[in-house]
Amino acid sequence: MYDGENSLLKSTLMPSPIIGFSANAEITFGFDSSDPSEKLLLKNFEIFPAGSSVNVATALAKCGYSSLVVGLTGKNTQSDYDILLNHAMSKLSLSFKRLSILKKANVAVYPIDKTSENNRVIGSTSTIISREILDKAAREVETLKGDWRIATGIIPAHTKLLLALFNGSHGYRVLNPKPMLLKKHAVLKTILGCTDMLLVNKKELQMARLSLKQIHSLGVRLIIITEDKHGGYFSLEGKVGNFQPLRLNLPTYSVGTGDWFNGGFLSKAFEIKENIGSITFSGVQECVHWAAIVAGIKVTMRGATNGPGKKELKQYMNGHRVC
Repeated sequence: MYDGENSLLKSTLMPSPIIGFSANAEITFGFDSSDPSEKLLLKNFEIFPAGSSVNVATALAKCGYSSLVVGLTGKNTQSDYDILLNHAMSKLSLSFKRLSILKKANVAVYPIDKTSENNRVIGSTSTIISREILDKAAREVETLKGDWRIATGIIPAHTKLLLALFNGSHGYRVLNPKPMLLKKHAVLKTILGCTDMLLVNKKELQMARLSLKQIHSLGVRLIIITEDKHGGYFSLEGKVGNFQPLRLNLPTYSVGTGDWFNGGFLSKAFEIKENIGSITFSGVQECVHWAAIVAGIKVTMRGATNGPGKKELKQYMNGHRVC
């Protein structure tokens, strides 16, 4: 579908994004630590499909766009973690390709204490079985057909897979890395050299120890920095703009919100038929404004893949002016 020589042309076809490589089961349970009982009462227990790539794909699907998720899974499909992942992914209607290169799938646990605002996700990170298996997987990734290439939850060990994913897709390459990668400056610079859009939060940008100008000089055309409750800002080839958050007076659940911002941005870019190589300043403004709305509604919904669909977004738009 993708023609490198025409990467700056606006496509008239439906986008075909490939999103890798973060997919896992997320176990969520609620409790109240202020309960004086010896045994705390389990308020709820749920298993969700999660992982940043799955979250972005779900956000896109809720906005009407299909994608292919490429997830790293365990070689042993009968391991506890892989069984949990298979169960979780069965709840979604997403195209899912497994790269069975890990010793076992990753899993996340999200304990929600009703009396605390400092709930955090506990997650595992499994190791890749061997370099030979990684090389084979990278060759497999290079054969995948699609235009947009979105890499999320990337750590240094995924570098070869990311470079294979981004190969020959100028104008359509989006990177949302994990902090671990941002601290590996030599590897990071190599990856930024083949990235069109970088999405990070303010703390992550500080970890990279690179100025916006330095990041642009490596070849990144668009940089988006989110600042949680304060919205954020972006730089398109050095021209800076900002965006405001959507604030709703409701309880909040922050897990997955950044991924839904990413999905919201991409869905609007698809709608206005722009890619990162051709998008204008006003186009970026339109996309980040929409992404902030998607993220602002999502943060009121528990579960990483639980977020607003067309119905919720339409309800919001009916009562507010949306650019």
